Amino acid sequence: MRHTLIWLLLCSGCVFGCCTGAASAEPSGGSETGSLSEAGRYQAYADNVIAVDRLRQASVIVSVYSYLDTERFQKLVDASVESPELCIRFLSENKYTEGQRRIAILAMYNLSIDQHVSFVRNLAKLRDEALISPEELEHALFPRLSVDMIYENYEDKRIRLLLGEIEARDDIRPGLKSEIASILSGEALEERRLFKLYCCSGQH
Repeated sequence: MRHTLIWLLLCSGCVFGCCTGAASAEPSGGSETGSLSEAGRYQAYADNVIAVDRLRQASVIVSVYSYLDTERFQKLVDASVESPELCIRFLSENKYTEGQRRIAILAMYNLSIDQHVSFVRNLAKLRDEALISPEELEHALFPRLSVDMIYENYEDKRIRLLLGEIEARDDIRPGLKSEIASILSGEALEERRLFKLYCCSGQH
């Protein structure tokens, strides 16, 4: 009888152990872990934007080109190229200041043409939902640190389609519409070349 009881206890322990092992072997919240990782990545991005804005407020950054000399801003640029959706998400939230939002857009200057076109189109959707201002859409269209990318590639089909889409919007100021028309005709690029020629050469 004693041996039978011990045997039953051992079997019960094995069964319990197997069940416990099986339960622990099942994936528990794998997707939740993935989303936490994504949330952490976004939070690091947002923290970097805020940190760069603090540098600006402390007068460490005196001009738009001063951003290029800061390590934190370069981290933003790298993150923006790797995951442009981080900036899109950032701008879709209304809890950030105008200065912080401007920095996030400014850090998008190093995108490829395909990335840039996709980014601006996504911001146009945010504008349709009144989540960004017309000025923010304009700043996104013409990257402050690489604005020549638009002018010099005006013959590129992707750029022309994008410019046409923005020009057709009702919430775009007349001056911007005129500028887009000038870019599409090639006149804007020629004017910029002449300006750089005379400005940089010192001729009057």
